[in-house]
Amino acid sequence: LCRSMCSLLQEDMFWRLLCKIHWYATDERLANWPALSPCGLYKALETWVPTEGYYVLAPAFPWGLLVLLRLAEGQVQADVIRFIPNADHFSEVMVPLFRIGLTERSLGVVESTVNPCWHVATKRVQPSIDVSALDPMNLQACTPHAERYFARTRHFVRHKIFSVSHALRLNYSCPNDTEGSDGNEHDDDDDSDAEVMHTAAWVPGTLADSEEAVTSRTQQMITQFFGAVRVPCDLALVRGPQDLSKPEPNFPCIRSGLYVGDYGHNMYGQFRTEVLLIDYVTMSPHELRDEQQNPTRIFQRPRPESRPPDQLQALAAVMDDLTFVRGVKQCGDVHVPMGATTFVAICGPPAACSALADGADMPSHVVNRQTQQREQVIQAWRGWGTLAMPGFGNPSWAGGWLVQLTDSGGSPGDHRFGFIWDRDTQDAVVLHWIRAQ
Repeated sequence: LCRSMCSLLQEDMFWRLLCKIHWYATDERLANWPALSPCGLYKALETWVPTEGYYVLAPAFPWGLLVLLRLAEGQVQADVIRFIPNADHFSEVMVPLFRIGLTERSLGVVESTVNPCWHVATKRVQPSIDVSALDPMNLQACTPHAERYFARTRHFVRHKIFSVSHALRLNYSCPNDTEGSDGNEHDDDDDSDAEVMHTAAWVPGTLADSEEAVTSRTQQMITQFFGAVRVPCDLALVRGPQDLSKPEPNFPCIRSGLYVGDYGHNMYGQFRTEVLLIDYVTMSPHELRDEQQNPTRIFQRPRPESRPPDQLQALAAVMDDLTFVRGVKQCGDVHVPMGATTFVAICGPPAACSALADGADMPSHVVNRQTQQREQVIQAWRGWGTLAMPGFGNPSWAGGWLVQLTDSGGSPGDHRFGFIWDRDTQDAVVLHWIRAQ
């Protein structure tokens, strides 16, 4: 480099400008970032800001646990988010998963120290820990319930159950550990997760009704999974939702993003709350015909014999682009696991909505499964929901309605939605926007 450039690289003002341009370094954000030199701060942000976002704790398939990774309080924080249903909303409880401290050893040389929030069981030495990128194809299900889904391998991405583009792994290595394990090995034939099967923390049990109870139980789950059984701590990035490219008044008012709902059935225990990613997909008539023949974008299933709903034929006469809204489970249950699409509805153009409804009247009221209260339906869009046996057995598309209920009266955009199937008892899991977003 020339002398002028070398001199510029020594200027704090230069690095502050780069932080502002590349990482949107406002005073509010700087208050939560580590206290480093401008050069050191840029290097730290360059490493960790691209990893910020929402993740799913992948080994916990089929349930999954939602994890938020962010820079806060001068460090990198990873927290599991658990939910407690209340009368008409959810309490969001943050449970620490790991912390990463940032220390500047010399100008621009930043050291990251990973501190897991569980004890790593080793015989002799303190393990070396870091966080690195992981090929999503190597993500594994490590709960005993995974046996219902896979005959051999537990790599659920390979089974096309969960679509993941990026993943992280917390690595811990123990060079003098006589067991010879680096803490990251978990073979398909490894039965060490049998120990998890018999521990109280990971069985469904009952849903915790207080912040103290859900925090304590989640801490036990984390310790048993990653400390005692030595399951790899793998995080699958929740993809960014696809927003409407051309919003129209007749489209659902639901915002793209993460939502939580309450199944309302005690049989699911602590996994009674589901987390969905809501987004939109627009297709041309030609693309829809391809999707009917080879479903890859909306109606895909892990088994080739599962086909899109036959009612899609009603849209064949629509010559305009068609827009669907869908809900994809990020935290699932024993019937429909994380990664599976739980409902799809057509929301435009109006001709497509009318063709699919085929004269059927939309429901006027539904029962909120969380509160058991009867509520009025404002708008509804025809679509399909997923029904399946345990282990995602024989999944099928069953007709129903995506319904919008009266607003909660909270902040703008806090619309309430749910999906109901065509059956006599019309109840709905009402979806609530996750406020941590």
